[in-house]
Amino acid sequence: MSDRPELLLISLAALPALLILWRCYSNGRNDLRRLSGNWLRVEFENVYVVKFFFSSLFFILFIVLIAFSAAGFRWGSRSVPDERNGNEIVFVIDLSYSMLAEDIAPSRMKRSAILAKEVAQSSPDARVSVVGFKGRASLLLPTTEDYIAFDNLLSALHPDLITAPGTDLESGLTAGLDSFTDIFESHRIMVLFSDGEYLTGDPQKSVKRFADEKVNLIILGMGNENPARIPLNDGSVLTDPDGNVLTTELRIDVLEKLADATGGSLLMANEPGIRDELLKHVSGEEGGSRWGYNFEDIDRYRVFLVAALLCLTASVAVRYIKWGGSF
Repeated sequence: MSDRPELLLISLAALPALLILWRCYSNGRNDLRRLSGNWLRVEFENVYVVKFFFSSLFFILFIVLIAFSAAGFRWGSRSVPDERNGNEIVFVIDLSYSMLAEDIAPSRMKRSAILAKEVAQSSPDARVSVVGFKGRASLLLPTTEDYIAFDNLLSALHPDLITAPGTDLESGLTAGLDSFTDIFESHRIMVLFSDGEYLTGDPQKSVKRFADEKVNLIILGMGNENPARIPLNDGSVLTDPDGNVLTTELRIDVLEKLADATGGSLLMANEPGIRDELLKHVSGEEGGSRWGYNFEDIDRYRVFLVAALLCLTASVAVRYIKWGGSF
């Protein structure tokens, strides 16, 4: 990777340099023929050609290597101490079909994406990641500060992102806890978007880890307690194999039990002013400066610079050191 690839154009200076060197070679060869005489001409000329070739080669390499050094090539990485502000926020989002219900406008899933984006926008120093879960959980976006990638992912949320059927809330919580990084000492926040319905797993099994790993849990209850149909892309609604219409409703009891067990907060996404209430909970966990380690690419300009200086030295040495006692 190069920081300044346009500076590689410096290497084009080798072209006029080649023309100048060829001109000098021709003039020097003619002078040698006049000075050395016919009986020594062949021996001197051979030495002259070899010396001029290698001297010119090292000089051209010097120009090219200087261009590479100026271009700022980087490879490899190293850890460096880094002072960081803010939080590390993991968004755990239910991607089961029940989240397509429209009892919260525009739908439970789209409302989750909107609220997650607003949290991230209000925490510009935070590092964020996204975990989605259905019958299993998947880390959809590892910890990052790339908010464009974050926004693009949230805009594309859909149950089809995960193929496993069902809803396993326990796997979502576990994957969310596993996604926190150890590089930085930071305030850890998990924001869970769920309607509380689950078919497999036991979310209470993850409770102890929240206290042990000092993770603050904020739960967004998506939906309401009135049964809601689940619309599909073709305009129909979700049914069971017998053709019966399936409905979904908010399981407040499950979410309340989870919040109580973890010492977390439970907010209802259908309440007025939920955005401000959510941002208040997140900003209330804002930490001060924290030290950790980051990784940076290693600038390798010194490698090319040292090689360039060696080539320049070799070019001068070949030209001026006598060969075979002649010149």
